[in-house]
This record gives sequence, C-alpha cells and structure tokens, in this order.
Amino acid sequence: MRKTGVAEGYLQEFPGPVKHLLIWLDNNDIGLEAIDGDVVRRFLTHSCEGPRPAGEHYQTRHLHKPAFNGRIFHFVQFLEVSGRIDNPQDI
Repeated sequence: MRKTGVAEGYLQEFPGPVKHLLIWLDNNDIGLEAIDGDVVRRFLTHSCEGPRPAGEHYQTRHLHKPAFNGRIFHFVQFLEVSGRIDNPQDI
C-alpha cells in the first residue's frame, strides 16, 4: 500500500481494522476472493461476538466510526486495484 502513495501515518492505523476483517472472513468461511459490497456491508454491521485472538479486544463501537469504515473501504479498493480480487460491485 505504501507504493500506492498512502501516507505512513494512515497506514499505521490499518492493521487493526484489516486484521479484524480478515478474522471475520475466516470465521464466516468467506474467501478473500469473495469480498464484494455485500460482504463488506455484512462485516460492518456484524455484532462482533466471535472468538478473538489472545490479547485482542474488538469493540463493536469501532465498526461505526467513519475512520474504521474508511480503512476497510481503502483496503478493499487496494485489493481490487492490485488484482487480488475482482469486484463487480463498486464499493
């Protein structure tokens, strides 16, 4: 993502939201290639009661913050632009 011009300060906030998304995808048996607008919507509205890695404390309130959502949208856009996913829907 650095190569796309994303600011270093912005990247520092990516690991939490992206890791949360990746764990949620795995817990719901959703492959990375299946990410689309509907999957992102489901993620952003989930109740966040699934198992968490040791030491992690996800809080549902973070899912409703614009900054959290923006990082998820930016990550999905990066996956699309880099060819890692083919998304027929425009998030």
